[in-house]
This record gives sequence, C-alpha cells and structure tokens, in this order.
Amino acid sequence: MNARVSIQRLSLVLGMIIIPAAWSATTPEKAAQLKSGLTPFGAQRAGNEDGSIPAWDGGYTSQIAGGIPGEKAPDPFAADKLLFTITAQNMAQYADKLTDGTKVLLKKYPDSYRIDVFPTRRTAAAPQQVYEGTFLNATRCKLVDIGGETGLIPDIKSCDGGVPFPIPGSGAEAIWNHQLGWQGHAVRYKFGFQLLAANGKMVQIGKNTAYDLRPNYDSLDAKSKPWDGVSQYFSISFQGPPTRVGEAQTFRANVDTTKTQAWLYFPGQRRTRQLPNPCCDTPNPAALGAVSLDEISVFSGPLTRYDWTLVGKQEMYVPYNNNRYLHVPTEAELVKGKHFNPDWFRWELHRVWVVDANLRSGQRNQVPKARIYLDEDTWQGLFADRYDARGELWKVDGQTLIASPEAPAVRAAGYYSYDLLAGTLLIAGSFVGIKDPITYIDRKAAPDSLFTPEALASEGIR
Repeated sequence: MNARVSIQRLSLVLGMIIIPAAWSATTPEKAAQLKSGLTPFGAQRAGNEDGSIPAWDGGYTSQIAGGIPGEKAPDPFAADKLLFTITAQNMAQYADKLTDGTKVLLKKYPDSYRIDVFPTRRTAAAPQQVYEGTFLNATRCKLVDIGGETGLIPDIKSCDGGVPFPIPGSGAEAIWNHQLGWQGHAVRYKFGFQLLAANGKMVQIGKNTAYDLRPNYDSLDAKSKPWDGVSQYFSISFQGPPTRVGEAQTFRANVDTTKTQAWLYFPGQRRTRQLPNPCCDTPNPAALGAVSLDEISVFSGPLTRYDWTLVGKQEMYVPYNNNRYLHVPTEAELVKGKHFNPDWFRWELHRVWVVDANLRSGQRNQVPKARIYLDEDTWQGLFADRYDARGELWKVDGQTLIASPEAPAVRAAGYYSYDLLAGTLLIAGSFVGIKDPITYIDRKAAPDSLFTPEALASEGIR
C-alpha cells in the first residue's frame, strides 16, 4: 500500500514514512481537496463517526461576548457542561486516546491530577489570505536538503504566506507546519516564567514583555519584500524578578539555522553578547536553562539531528480552547501539589498527527527520542514526550492553546515542561496580575530594527 495514502487513515500505527533527501510538492488533484474534503489547513472537514468530534464549519471568528480588545480573552465556552472526568482510577478505558505523558502524570499524582473533558469545539481559523497562501504552497512548496547543521528546510523561493505543507508526506513536513504555522502575524506578549521546584515551592524566574513576529506572513502585505527565510523575530525584556530587571534577549530565527542569531543584554555588564550556539539542546537563557532551546513551544529549531517519521493520525484527549487559563487569579491557584491545577484546564477530543523523532546516527542531543503530537486543525504542537538515553520518559512538554478570534487564530498562550526525573514544572506563560497578555499589533509596530543587538542596548536599563 502506498505510504502517502496510508497516513491519511485514523490509526496510530499505519506506515513508517522516512524522509527523503528532498520532497516535492503535492499534486493539483490532491491540493483541490483543501477546498472540499479537507480544511484549508489540511485537516478533515468531517467529524468522526460517533459525532464526538464535529465537522469543521469555518472556525471561531466572532468577537467573544464580554471581551475587550487588548485585554484577557474571556472563555467563549464557559457555559459548556462537563462530559466526564478521567482519573488514575478509570484511565484504562481511555488509554488509547491518551499520550504516554498524560498517563504517567495520572499515575504519578493519582489523588490530584485529572482530565476534565468538555465538548469538542473546532475553533481553528485564519484570514482568507493565509488560506490562499496555504493553497498555493500545497503545489509549489517543497523541502530541500542543504546539509550541514540545518538539513531539510522549506524552499524559501516557493514557500510563503501560509502553512507550507497542508497535505504532508513526511514527518519533516509536519514539523515545519508546526514551526511555520499561523498564530497571528505580529503579537505583543506579556507573561511570566514560573518554576515549580521539586519541594513544591513556586519560584518566579521571569516577568516579561515580548514581541513575536512571523516574517513568513509578511506577504499578506502586497508591498512586502520576498521572504528571506527568517521564520521568527522574538524579543523579550524582563521587568522582574528584581535580579533580572533590565535583562533582554533577541532571537532572529531562520529556517537555515546557520543564519539564526541571538543576542543577550546584561544590565550589570552594560553590554550585549551574542549567544554562540542558539540551537538544539542549548539551555534556553530566558528560562534560566530549565529547558533547552529545541523544547520551546514543543519543538523549535533545525530538524537535522533527528530522523522524522510521520506515524499517522489519532483521536486523542488534549487541552484545547483554554481561555479560562488566562484568568487564574493567584499564583497559588496555578498549581496543585506538583502539577498544574486541573480546575483551569479544559480537555477536548481532537484528531492529532503523531510524529516520532529518533536521534540520527552521528548526531548528539540530550533527548535521543521524542514523540510529538500536532493538532490536526492548526498544526500547533500540543504535546511532546521526551525520552532519555535509557528509553525512559524524561520530560512531558506541552502548549496551552486558546481561541483567539481577533486574529483570527488558535494561539499558544504559553508552553510548559514537566521534568519527571527532577520533579519540576516550568511554566512559560503565567498571566496572574497581567491585564493585557496577548495583543495583536500592526506589523509596522514591530519593525525588523526592533530585533537587533543595537535595539537591545538602547532599550536596556542601566
């Protein structure tokens, strides 16, 4: 059976698709499905057989009742009734729809960790221009192998303005969909970094303002210059805790990671330093090394260190439409014991793509094996189960997705990482006391010059 056909079936174990040196774009006949049986991003329009996953009807684009632009988005589905709860005691009957990481957390904290399941809402949406760009990408975008430390990347001359591979033929294509997917064009982002230590104490390691820009969507403006491969501009400044006030960092990520650059500003030294290796399992300086750079947002960075396998698609219970998470009133209520407080998490049944990453021969990484779960409707990473050299589950990483109709988009409000061996939880996305955490801004308010070492130095507090 042809592997490219078999992966479309809703089964976890179907075919093993190993990435070639390059992969051509899909055919016009298959691309036409994006306007019929598939959504514009390549998900199945139809619901599942028993109706527990509804059909996609265009997503959520209406203003949320009671919402105020620039302030925390309300929960649009607060009136939904709880369907059922999954606990350590009844998890066996739902095991085929739970990730290994979720099952481990249920077992590890049997008296307090739970999964509250609500009706599935397929809220994914994007501007029409993004849909049109994605449709064009389906037949023109292809992977090229540039070798070295970067490996397979989308061809910047043919991939622009949308999801690059809406009908993926490999694990590499699926991961690039995640990294280049739509979450809005330009965003100002206010959040906190919290670390739940092994002793149960919550430690604030950052209170920040960040600017997140996705230049591969600059083509939404007809006057834009051709895409140069920059996948993300990200600038972050620290307003707390007191030991980090004035610290700042800027990243200019490129699909060709030999061109990725990052700079750090240290107010005590009054100077800007370039991060020598902004890649892979290098500790993330913004999180004080609690996670590596390739753990950001489930996965970030070059694909060259792993062999990627597109395992297939599966129905799974995942956190989704978690606008309620934005409204946690106190840091104490953010967690319960040594894990997130389940009161603030909404879980739904969604179809997800499953992608395996196995360390390539001759490569090095602290994590030799990972399984990554991508949302079918948005391509956003939902979970990553990361294993150590002994084959034991080491880290359970995830993103917190919210409905954001003002973009419109389903956007990650933050990411987190459970270190099962250290007994810690990093929360990159705490919004306690923040009135305006996520604001979509005009591209002109985030010019390229904002993401430079000179801008870091001029903005630094001395």
